[in-house]
Amino acid sequence: MKEDFLRLAEMAGRLANIVCHYVVPIYQTQQNRLTQVGTGFLVRSSAEHFLVTAAHVLDVGDASPLYFFCAPSKLRSLAGSFRCTTFDQSRDDDLIDVAVIRLEGGAVPPYHEVEKYALDLDSLQPGRVREGGAYLLVGFPSSMNKPTSHTTTLESKPWSVFGETLTDSTYAFVGISPQTHLLMKFDQKRGFNADMSPRVMNMPQGMSGAPVWMIASEHYKDPKEGPVVVALATRHKKSHKAIQGTDVGVVHEMIAEIMQSLGEKSVGTRD
Repeated sequence: MKEDFLRLAEMAGRLANIVCHYVVPIYQTQQNRLTQVGTGFLVRSSAEHFLVTAAHVLDVGDASPLYFFCAPSKLRSLAGSFRCTTFDQSRDDDLIDVAVIRLEGGAVPPYHEVEKYALDLDSLQPGRVREGGAYLLVGFPSSMNKPTSHTTTLESKPWSVFGETLTDSTYAFVGISPQTHLLMKFDQKRGFNADMSPRVMNMPQGMSGAPVWMIASEHYKDPKEGPVVVALATRHKKSHKAIQGTDVGVVHEMIAEIMQSLGEKSVGTRD
């Protein structure tokens, strides 16, 4: 068992060093300070490029624009056609909590100066969360990154944490299904910092919208194919010591809807 854990930790560290290049921190200017409000990841489908994040992160942009860095001193606004899940009374009612925005009106990936690239849509594989196994979350926790007063400075650094899926009874208690969601164990001692050295992570605030990668299934056996994204992190379930995520099937659906509906008034556009 210990050997399995050590092998899994080594695998998680190696993978995090690679997949962090698809993940970006999302910022907003608040009181003249550049503040991180979430995480997103870049996806390409044919010649089109998208940013995927949690819907509640995109909601923050209703107050003022959201940005990410496409160069060390260049901010790129989140502007373009988008889709996001809806809610009844408040966003807390939205158990899916996913948003996809087509990148328009500016530079598109790759962003070589900051080593950020778009992940092929085929690497997002729906229905894989139900396989069980182990998962890797890679994002930008605001609890580990200090905001800066300089709007042209890139300071946030990625952190990673790995864990197993929780029991079916826990899914039922939370009110979600492994058919549509992931509950990944969150152990603060299983974190990695930007240098991919093992470190204790504080709280995962700021990692909403980050991709969750499958790193092992069938009792930690290496998957035959390369690493794949199976879910999008949306919530920290503190009482269950877990990260809740949504199956990436929703992302596929939203991208298809945007592509099919471009030019129609039913598609929203962020400025």
